[in-house]
Amino acid sequence: MGKVIIHLHMSLDQVVSDPENWMVEFSDDVLKAAMDYYDTLDTVIFGSNTYPGLAEYWQTAGQHTTFTVEQDFAVRINEIPKRVLSRSAPELNWQNSTWLEFRDTSSFLEEIGALKADCRRNISVESGLGVWKLFLDLDLFDELLLYIHPVLAVHGETFFENICNKIQLHLENTRTFKNGIVELHYTRI
Repeated sequence: MGKVIIHLHMSLDQVVSDPENWMVEFSDDVLKAAMDYYDTLDTVIFGSNTYPGLAEYWQTAGQHTTFTVEQDFAVRINEIPKRVLSRSAPELNWQNSTWLEFRDTSSFLEEIGALKADCRRNISVESGLGVWKLFLDLDLFDELLLYIHPVLAVHGETFFENICNKIQLHLENTRTFKNGIVELHYTRI
């Protein structure tokens, strides 16, 4: 059975929205860590608002970059099965993408339970803010993998604002990358 991992990048002041305004450029070691992480996954979940931009970028990233690590990552993210969470059917134009329909909480819990049972490896919840908070509020995650960027964004939506429940976590690992991004890996207690 796979674990559900909430995986996200945020600024030092917890801003997750509009990453193009604050996200630090990835260094090779960050992309290598992403490759290693993706090798532990059976599927990724995206929200329907962020899916189109990610699909547009990664489908052609391998052709437009000279960085071998980014080319390799583009191949991996394009190959991996992707589920797009939405109430209505989204346009699925990225290979290996399927619709994960949100009809109601009960059916969604069943769907995620079945997905976990079918996976030998892990499920990564990749974006966006509403999807991450849904998984937090419904207590549907096993691990939290945060990448903290060394910048104060000041403006934008923050990750931990308005969380419904207290959640006990255990810090499993930390790592600092060459560009100053810090990885914090938490598991549920």
